[in-house]
Amino acid sequence: MPSQFYSPNSKISGGAAFFSFNSKDGAIYIKLLKQIANNPDKKNNFDGKNPLNIKLSQDEAADIIRAIRVNGESKFFHKFDGNTSSGSFKFYTIEAKGEYPARSGYGLSVKKSQDGRDTEVKVGFTLGSAERLSMFLENALFHIMDAEYAQDIKDAKEYKEKNPVRSASEEVKITSNKLVTSNDDF
Repeated sequence: MPSQFYSPNSKISGGAAFFSFNSKDGAIYIKLLKQIANNPDKKNNFDGKNPLNIKLSQDEAADIIRAIRVNGESKFFHKFDGNTSSGSFKFYTIEAKGEYPARSGYGLSVKKSQDGRDTEVKVGFTLGSAERLSMFLENALFHIMDAEYAQDIKDAKEYKEKNPVRSASEEVKITSNKLVTSNDDF
């Protein structure tokens, strides 16, 4: 089940992030949309025609979880077919200003360079939404590891069927008081 995060602002510099995972691929995906408007009805505020798509490894997802736990930072960098993607997920604090109290949160910033064009999307996370993201990523990693374990069991069963274990009488021969294995390992 995907998890969605929206972070529009009056400066029209926000974004939206949609996290999903595929257990069989062993990967977590992020679809990012740049904010292009600040409509009061909240319709058409994000550019769905030009998404940034990112595939995170299990370690990169775990590093985001770590960053949330310790109020730290996680970074990633990908290069594929001459295109690059880089990003960071980091804790921030905004100092109090006048009647506005200090506040903390996290920011996800992703920059993608493709075909000579740079695109950047920034999505803000409240402390609560960062905790929700952490829970989603932990659940995704659990399902991915569970699928990997199930595949290992399936592979082991198939191997066992193709390579049956020999009985002890077939495997070991005793000749002239000397123990010899059928594959002469000794």
